[in-house]
Amino acid sequence: MKLYGCWKGLVVALMRIGELASAAGVSPRTVDYYTQLGLLMPAERTASGYRLYAADAVGLIAAIQTLEQAGLRLEAIADHMRQTTDNLPGSVDQLGRTVQALHQLANSESGAEANAIVTALISRAHQLVMTAADLLGTLPGI
Repeated sequence: MKLYGCWKGLVVALMRIGELASAAGVSPRTVDYYTQLGLLMPAERTASGYRLYAADAVGLIAAIQTLEQAGLRLEAIADHMRQTTDNLPGSVDQLGRTVQALHQLANSESGAEANAIVTALISRAHQLVMTAADLLGTLPGI
């Protein structure tokens, strides 16, 4: 990290794609793919067009990988990030309300099959809420 630039009004050390990949423990191709999907945004570009990333992109890559390991597709993560970048805590609250609604549905359904399906959905939603809550502290700007 020997390059410096202005990002979000601060002077920060910037990393080239290979440096970011190394710091995050992924391949440069992964960084490139995440950038193409809109999961990562370069802080700026060099005069010759090379992308430079702020250091907090390392934490964002870790968060993306955690969500992917929880079963979310990268495209779904990118779509959700585009919709909720300004209100991630609100999105987590909405997930919590969804879990509560599923609990109520599970208690109201009389059929064993419906109850089993709703119980599985509750478990999955709970896992996603816990993952999102864990990530709130690791995402930059939250």
